[in-house]
Amino acid sequence: LDVSDLSASIEFYSRLFAAAPAKREFDYAKFEPVDLPIVLSLNPRVGVQRGPQRVSHLGVRVEEAAALESLRERV
Repeated sequence: LDVSDLSASIEFYSRLFAAAPAKREFDYAKFEPVDLPIVLSLNPRVGVQRGPQRVSHLGVRVEEAAALESLRERV
């Protein structure tokens, strides 16, 4: 997700997932919640102050390739 305030977003998602980011850089944070099949990455929006939040990439986590293929067919 592109976010306007990386620190505030990290704080929000840390509370939501009850966990710190799995990876944190000065311009990036990644959450990998254990109980949810998602990976959420936060990136600061540069030069954009207003407007809807932009999704630049979506990812899912599965245990087997067959589960990924099943998900791909549904999508």
